[in-house]
Amino acid sequence: MKNVSRCPAGPPGPTCHDANLNKLSQEFRYYELALATRKWNQENLLGQGGFGTVWRGLLRDGTEVAIKELRCPLDGGFVEEVTVLSRVRHPNLVILMGFARNGPDRYLIYELLSGGDVAARLQKDFNFTARARLSVLLDAARGLSHLHCSQPQVFHRDVKTQNILMDKNGTGKVADFGLAVLAKANRLSQVAGGPAVHPNGQLQCVDRGLFHGHSHAGDADGEGAV
Repeated sequence: MKNVSRCPAGPPGPTCHDANLNKLSQEFRYYELALATRKWNQENLLGQGGFGTVWRGLLRDGTEVAIKELRCPLDGGFVEEVTVLSRVRHPNLVILMGFARNGPDRYLIYELLSGGDVAARLQKDFNFTARARLSVLLDAARGLSHLHCSQPQVFHRDVKTQNILMDKNGTGKVADFGLAVLAKANRLSQVAGGPAVHPNGQLQCVDRGLFHGHSHAGDADGEGAV
């Protein structure tokens, strides 16, 4: 049985923040997750982070999944993840299979990426060669490029090695969209360090600190740090 600290209990069931999310993505029942994790058996615990706990699960159809349990859904970006990942699909972006609600608790169900995250591989796997690292980096760049070319554009805003996961074949996928935002209509589309393209097609020079903090520049800086 699980034993994790939580935020103060909120209202049961859907709230004004996430009442319509089942129009965007599949909503699982809580009992399905309990069965998938064998009633939250500690053997299925994959890890714990600042905003929640991640469990390994096996759905009734045999699909392996990773279930993120959010202790503080508003702070953990629950609505943002469902909103963004229900709109975009790409081989280098983690697949969100659905979500679940149980009282004040919220859960995100993803494909299981058994290769782990890049940060852990860098620290522990001496066989993680320079060629493999470059391949994963290019995979992440392709995923970010897809986000930036989407309509509306999506900005991840939290690119780091912990948020780049790998599948069993070593393919890199960008994950953790809790800080992601969708670009609003009629805003500038900015390329890192260069001119910006207004929706009317005109080039404009824009400082990389503008665009209310949401631009290609932030994701590009994160990718460069990786």
